[in-house]
Amino acid sequence: MSVNIAVLGAGVVGLSTAINVQQSIPSARVTVIADKFFEDTTSYGAGGMFIPSRLASPNVPVDDLRNWCRESWKFYRQLALSPEAGDIGTMIMSGYHLINKPLSAEDPLYQEFVFNSQEMSRSELNDLGFQQFRTGYRVTTVIIYMRKYLTWLQKRFEQNGGMFEKRHVNSIGELSEQYDVVMNCCGPGSGRLVSDTRTHPTRGHIVRVRAPWIKHWFLTDGETYIIPGEDLVGLGTVRQVGNTSLDVDPRDTKNIIEGCEKLCPNVKGAQVDHEWVGLRPGRDRIRLEPEVCHFGNKRLPVVHNYGHSSQGIGLSWGTAVYAAKLAAEILSSKSGSKL
Repeated sequence: MSVNIAVLGAGVVGLSTAINVQQSIPSARVTVIADKFFEDTTSYGAGGMFIPSRLASPNVPVDDLRNWCRESWKFYRQLALSPEAGDIGTMIMSGYHLINKPLSAEDPLYQEFVFNSQEMSRSELNDLGFQQFRTGYRVTTVIIYMRKYLTWLQKRFEQNGGMFEKRHVNSIGELSEQYDVVMNCCGPGSGRLVSDTRTHPTRGHIVRVRAPWIKHWFLTDGETYIIPGEDLVGLGTVRQVGNTSLDVDPRDTKNIIEGCEKLCPNVKGAQVDHEWVGLRPGRDRIRLEPEVCHFGNKRLPVVHNYGHSSQGIGLSWGTAVYAAKLAAEILSSKSGSKL
């Protein structure tokens, strides 16, 4: 007997979750429901790099964080080394992670997973113009070109029989008659949808420039980063909690460009191609857990998977794997015949 599962949200977390549900529950009919798709999602404009940090998710138990990182890295590594990497949008690239803040005992967390990570010497930092940083690491990891990657995820989901529905959902209760399980991957919209007061939008801003001579990425533990893509280089960013404006602020543009030029002087003179502003799904910790919601006499199991903040790309596949497992466990406990 087939089951009907709805995935709310069509960003990278929602699409990753939908595909993992298809894999974990082959009999399921999976529908992704969202009022925004592709270029209208936050994921579309994201920098896209696997470099998870304990500092970015301080309230998540470190064992959970490692498990999500392990699943994500295994997946991204496989994609980046595959013959289809160019079509998928995954690239192997080296760069510099530059740090001033004290590190936790677990950081840099990515060292357990990436292709290579080596702490830089003081002379190396000075020679490269990074003398203002306390420490730094040379890292080889995977960069994800989100425009291609989202398209690939959408196609993979549809090829597996998945369906899309453009719809604004005001309450999960609207889905209680049609679906056996709902996967809540709404990102910034989850606070409104499930009355979660711990969520908050965090505004981000990326300036994309034409600078084909830049072949390495640069990431600081502040707000400044430089991430090359297939054709453009992303300069970022701001992290403005509670600011919901999607308009480009020239003051932010100026600060971002100046910060990146200070970090990497050869950025100066690069031609601006376009700018992007989006709202990250902020929360004090990622919410990945099941909940049973009651609407009248109807009981609806919900699996929450949202609140990734700045780690949405890096952790999306890993949290999706575990969200799908939770959905399978829910259905298995309801009725073994449903799987």
